[in-house]
Amino acid sequence: HMSGDEVALLIKSDDRLNKIQILMLTAQSSIDEMIKGLSHLQVDDYVSKPYHAGEFLARIKALLRIRQAERQQRYAFEQLKAARLELAETQAMATMTRLFQKFVPGQFLERMDNGEGLEQIKAGLAEGKEVTLLFSDIRSFTSLAEGRPPREIFSMLNEYFDVMQNSLDQHSGFIDKFIGDAIMAIFDGEDQALNAVKSATQMHNDLRELNELRKSRQEVPLEIGIGVHSGYSIIGTLGSHSRMDFTVIGDTVNLASRLEGLTKHYLCPLIISRDTLLMIPFEQRPPHRLVDMVQVKGKEQPVAIYEAIDASAEEVAAQKVSVLVAYERAISVYQEQAWSKAVALFSQIVEQAPLDALSKIYLDRAVYFLENPPEENWNGVFRMSSK
Repeated sequence: HMSGDEVALLIKSDDRLNKIQILMLTAQSSIDEMIKGLSHLQVDDYVSKPYHAGEFLARIKALLRIRQAERQQRYAFEQLKAARLELAETQAMATMTRLFQKFVPGQFLERMDNGEGLEQIKAGLAEGKEVTLLFSDIRSFTSLAEGRPPREIFSMLNEYFDVMQNSLDQHSGFIDKFIGDAIMAIFDGEDQALNAVKSATQMHNDLRELNELRKSRQEVPLEIGIGVHSGYSIIGTLGSHSRMDFTVIGDTVNLASRLEGLTKHYLCPLIISRDTLLMIPFEQRPPHRLVDMVQVKGKEQPVAIYEAIDASAEEVAAQKVSVLVAYERAISVYQEQAWSKAVALFSQIVEQAPLDALSKIYLDRAVYFLENPPEENWNGVFRMSSK
């Protein structure tokens, strides 16, 4: 009990049915009726009687081709939409990862990501391996920051850290964390020890350039000390279910930190351990000299520590290299407890290289022991009573 026009209107007004194509076959052949069918009734094609069967079938095929093209276009659109969504998700993840890496080193993420996504990383993931640790610290930072506005202090530190980061990046090091004004960095891989020493040397050189800029702004220059040590450490995640940290723990970390502290005692800008020195191929070792045998707090065995001379300012480094042979001889005499001879040798070195602060320290020691000989069981080891 419905007309064809009513059926067409019903189909086209229903969201569930309006994709159905309608070919109207009708005796209404006037132009007005055709316009009504195509525009008002929204039919897809219009054939008036009498009709030719071939034309009728051809129009059906034409409508099917249109529908097929629409489906292909819709499929392509859905594929494009899905690709765009996937790209957007990938870009969002990449953005999140880049942001995350500002707080957690990317090298840590690579080690700790088990393929299930960063959100699945949890406390307790760990691996042990040989690494080289670098600790640096700004000298007299407390007095430097005293009385300055917080914003000025942060601005100064951020400028400094940016320069130090560049030095580390160029030699495959990555920062584990900033500890106030201190930096803890990690090196791994085949050339880790050499890269760490090169990076530490460049950090000093780059800082001297930064200090030239600071002087031009009437700002106080910065001084740093750096300690480097190589050994077995555990890299992993520490914390709770709601707060975690990526870090390195172990005796290697502690000793590297102690070596940085010793730079203040021995007035050397860069001190490295014997373990680090031995990891560097002989022909690639930078100019260096024995600083002392040290028993750090918490350790029973003494550690041989060395100064990497190139980290000193150019003029100072040149003086240290010029007396290197004489220095090694004087150290040998000192260890033999020949105090008078040690005083004479170190006096000559200090006269020839007045900028060599370490030789002055040994001269003072030799003078003291000449007047106050050590106990018979003295083995030349310096014992640190504090961290």
